[in-house]
Order: sequence, then C-alpha cells, then structure tokens
Amino acid sequence: MTGNDTDADYRTRALSEEGTESHGMFFRVNGAAIFSRGANMIPMEELEGRMDAFAHRRLVLSAAEANMNTMRVWGGGIFLPEIWYATCDEVGIVVYHDMQYSTGGPHYQQIGPLYTQIQYEEMRHQIRRLSHHPSIVIWDSCNECNGAGIYSAFVTTTVAEEDDSRSLWPSCPSPGWATGVHKLTQQPNGNKLFVKTTGAIESHGPYFHGGGFPAVNGGHHGFNPALFDPMMPIYASAVPTGPQYTSTFTSEFGASVFSSFESMQSTLSPEHWGVHGGAPADNCTVEFASDCTGNNTMAQRNYPCDTTIMTFFGNGTIDLDAVGEQAFKGQLYLCTIAQALIIKQQLEQMRSSNIFGSLLWQLNEIWPTGGWGSLEYGSPTGTVGQVIGGRWKPLHYFLSRSTFRNVLCSCASTACYVRNDNLTPLTANVTITSMSVTDGTEGLVISTTVDVAAGAGATSWFDLPSLMPDYTNHVFFVTVLDVNDDNKEVGFNTVFMTAPVNMDLTKASVTFEIASTVNSDGSVDITANSTNGVAMFVTFTTLAHGRFSDNAFILSPLRSRTLQFIPFGDLDLATLTSTLRVEHVRDYY
Repeated sequence: MTGNDTDADYRTRALSEEGTESHGMFFRVNGAAIFSRGANMIPMEELEGRMDAFAHRRLVLSAAEANMNTMRVWGGGIFLPEIWYATCDEVGIVVYHDMQYSTGGPHYQQIGPLYTQIQYEEMRHQIRRLSHHPSIVIWDSCNECNGAGIYSAFVTTTVAEEDDSRSLWPSCPSPGWATGVHKLTQQPNGNKLFVKTTGAIESHGPYFHGGGFPAVNGGHHGFNPALFDPMMPIYASAVPTGPQYTSTFTSEFGASVFSSFESMQSTLSPEHWGVHGGAPADNCTVEFASDCTGNNTMAQRNYPCDTTIMTFFGNGTIDLDAVGEQAFKGQLYLCTIAQALIIKQQLEQMRSSNIFGSLLWQLNEIWPTGGWGSLEYGSPTGTVGQVIGGRWKPLHYFLSRSTFRNVLCSCASTACYVRNDNLTPLTANVTITSMSVTDGTEGLVISTTVDVAAGAGATSWFDLPSLMPDYTNHVFFVTVLDVNDDNKEVGFNTVFMTAPVNMDLTKASVTFEIASTVNSDGSVDITANSTNGVAMFVTFTTLAHGRFSDNAFILSPLRSRTLQFIPFGDLDLATLTSTLRVEHVRDYY
C-alpha cells in the first residue's frame, strides 16, 4: 500500500487510478497492515557445492525465532533454493524479492542480444519456479538502480508478463510508479511502466561503519575516526502513528561487525588473531572501496571495529593491537555487543516514529569474516567453528528478546512509549525497575497502565518521574503485561540511559553449570551465577550446533539465571560440555 487506504474516498478513487501515492509504503496481509520487521538475505554460501537444504531451512527458522516477519532477497545475490521459500511459506515470513541486478548496471547492454535473451529466459524460469510460493508478495527489478530505463522496459516488464498477481515495484528503494500499476494494489495493469522521479517513502540507511584502522572499507592513514552517537537515551517524542498517517519504510540499515572467535579463528593463522591482524598496517588511500598496499590480512575483511568498540566501551578498554586467542576473543566479543547496542537504539528510535518497515542489512554472513549480519556464516561443510544455519550473534538475541517483538516499550530522557503492532488494542501494565550496576540492588521507578489502540503502528506515551535514579550507575528493566490476557508478558526491554563506558562496572565473576539430564524437548538447562557484582552482557558460545534461549543478558549477583541450549538437530552434549564458554564486559578491561 502506498496511499491512505483507511480513507474510503481514497479507496474509491484509487480503484480507477494508476501509479503510486506518496502517503507511505506498507504491506497488508489478509487485509491487515503489518509492521515489516526483518532483514536482507544474501547468499549463505558462494560455493554451490556447499549449499545445504537443512542449513537454509534452519536460517529461516532462526529469523522467525527472532520475531522477523519480512525478508528481502537482495538483488546482488542469487535466486535462493526451494527450501528457503518453502520455509518462509511455512512460518509466515513475507518476502520482498529483487531480481538479481545490483548497482553496477545491466551488463547485457555491453554483451549483446544473445545475453539479453539468456536473461529473459532466466527471469521467466525463476518466476515460474517461484511464483507458487505465497510468501513472495512483491517483485522489484534491482538493488539501488532507480528502476527506470532498461529496468522498467525490460526487467519489470518481463516480470509483469509472467506474474501479474503480485505487487510490482521499480527497485529497492524507490518512490514508486508514475504509470503501469493499479494504484490500490501496485499490481501491473498492462500499461507501460514508468518510474516516478519524486517521493521519499522508502529509504536505505543509516549504515554505521566502523573505522579507525586502515582497511579496504572505512579507514586509512590520516583518517581521524569519529565515534558514533550511542543514542543513550534515544531521541524520540510523540508523533501521530498508524497507517492513516504519512509513513516511511526502511528496507536497509545496519552496523558492520565481525563474528565470534569460534567462527573466525579457522580462517586465520594464529599470528593474525587480532582485529589489527598482528602485522604492519596497510596503506589504504581512500575511505571506501579503497586500494590497500601491504600484507595485513585484516585490511581485506570489511570495515574495522575500532570506533564501534570505542563508542560503547571507551578508548583503551582493550588493546586493539594485541594478538592471540584471549585478545582476539575480547576484541570480537566487544565488537558484536557494540553492533547489538547500535541497532537496538536505532530500532527503538525508529519504532517511536511512524515507520512500517525496518529491514536489517543484513541477516546472514556469506563467509566467516567481517560483515553486517545478525547470524554468522552457517555452512555445514565449511571450516570448523561454524554452526549450521548460522550462530546467533548478540544482536539476534536482542531482536528476539525485545526490539522485534510485537509490543515494545522504550524511553527517551523524560518519557516512554509503548508501541503495539498487534491487530487488537492493548491495555498494558508497564513496570520499570532500576538496577544498580555495582551491586544489583533494584528499585521501582514507575508502574502504570497504558492504553494503546490496535496496531500496526499504534503508540502511546507516558511521562517518567522527575526524580530518576542516577543514569550512570543504573540500567532499567521494562516489563509490559497484557491486562486483558491474565497479565501475560507481551514485552520486555532493557533501557540504557548512558553507554557502558560511563558505568561503574565491578569485576564480576560468572560461573555456570550444565544440567546432567536433557529436557523432553531435547534442550538442556544451563544455570549461570555472578559473584562480586553485576555482569553485563553475559554471552555463552559453543561449537555445538544450536542456540540459547537467551544470551547477551545482564546477570545480577542477587539471583541466578537458568537458560536452555536448544540444538539444531540432535543434541551433541559432549561438544556442548567441552566447548561451552562464557564472557562478559568486565572480562576485557
């Protein structure tokens, strides 16, 4: 939908008009508007012989388990295996599908008519292969190519000839169509396709690029790295929300990151186990897509993580020049936690506004190296250290626990909002408690009842008390209960009013115990305890294939925490027991 279809007059008018309105962009599923929360899917493997059906299925299940309802097939990748689409059908994930053209332009124009015919037949084959999948709701021609010219005359015209049952879009992103589609549905109407030249209902970005070390992306000699704004607290205020108001759709945004030590160590020689590669820095001449002269292996692994770590944990928290297993583990851990915090704050700010799409760049990694994903590389036939379908990074746990749930509550400096993306109205009992990061003592900040209209996109605001605990030494836990559903928990969040670098964290010690018996569902319990203080972002990692019921959480010394390890396939208890490790922020400074 691109117009205000809550208005009966608009619906009547749109039935006889063509093109795209500038009201907004959102999807309706079975008539209901949805907030599209999800990610961009890139190929999970470059070597076709390594592609595996179970790994592709497991990846989609991980997306659904993190509360994603939308995935975009990026136009710089491939048409994916059948099992990927079938699993999206099964779990109810909406697919926004690019044709496989990226920003470099239509190469067939240089190669000649034969290549044009090959692409014509390929597109027809792929649409015929995939169009029976109900998960695919929209086709577009390309990634970041505008969609005009050859893309509308050839690509989307071919798509429309093959499948006129779905919405058609010029490109990702795009302001939409001037002609060629029914206005109400964006389905092709048989007229010639022309792209609009104005409008801003869909966007890509922001992208948080790490910098501070010479690399092929983001950093060169003489570059003075600027730290990110941690947005703690978020900058937000009440605005009208809902499909009846002008809205936006963000189909890409993200933060660059590395993967875990387990994933990355097998692709690097031990002398290079460090985010600066344990070698002299390369000479990289520009900030993006640069030419790097030298032999530093980490210069070729996407963006560095220096500024990302410094923003949240301070300059000098950890030696980024250090090399070795312990040093590399710490650098990678802080990098992945920082990515999770960047996206957490960005999503909470987005969801305070009238946004109907937040798709991460990106879901998965194509290789165990620097990237943007919330899931690590997940090939089952790759090198030792990878988890089939992708190990969950801390960001993926954040999405599952709070920021991608239907109900989210977050706070700016003096006020908080409850966003309801459910189809029914919500009477919410919201409780905010503070916890001292030094000794774990807790106190009630506010308990209030908030009424929120039916979503998607409905929000209600309430004020915080004028006397709040000291931001520097506290974190805030928000619990949202549905009063009309036996006070069932429908939302949970940890709100940070300042970055961890400003907190007075003590040197806590975390221990854990794995249960001796397996649960009936195949999972196994792990009990964690903290002594001597609060442990921030407690993160478990293992070589066993699976995920944890929660991770990257805050552990108080006043109570233990029991979580489950959930296997991907059969439980390998021996590997879990022998390789399970735990870390938290104060392990590394």
